[in-house]
Amino acid sequence: MTTKYLKLFIITTLISYLSMFTFMSSNGLRHFYTLKGQVEVQEQELLKLESDVISLQKFKEELENGDYLLDNALKLGYINEGDKVYFYDYSQNSGSSSVLSYQENQSKAIVVTKKNRSNAFFLLVSVLVGLVLTLTFSVISKKR
Repeated sequence: MTTKYLKLFIITTLISYLSMFTFMSSNGLRHFYTLKGQVEVQEQELLKLESDVISLQKFKEELENGDYLLDNALKLGYINEGDKVYFYDYSQNSGSSSVLSYQENQSKAIVVTKKNRSNAFFLLVSVLVGLVLTLTFSVISKKR
């Protein structure tokens, strides 16, 4: 009789753990659909940003053409007819990529910690559910 309850406890614990892990974990279906929605939103933003990049590249090409800058400077009164104008290239990297990679690594470490905690929580809850179901079944079977 005791082995029957032990088997029932193990089976209910496994079933409850697998169902909770499937539906509620960070790898579960609920999270999947949340991420799917976020991916669609980010794809829309990506398309918008790509069009912005194209327009900015066109604007950069116009700026690199000295005539565009000279015309605007002349309109605003910064230069006069016949002045000699010099252009400087300020395209140097400021080292911001190292800061970005450091922040990405920090966020990955935080996600891993949360995932491990949720797995332990699901295991604990599934053991409790298995115990409650086993006790309930034992009480019901003794009344018969």
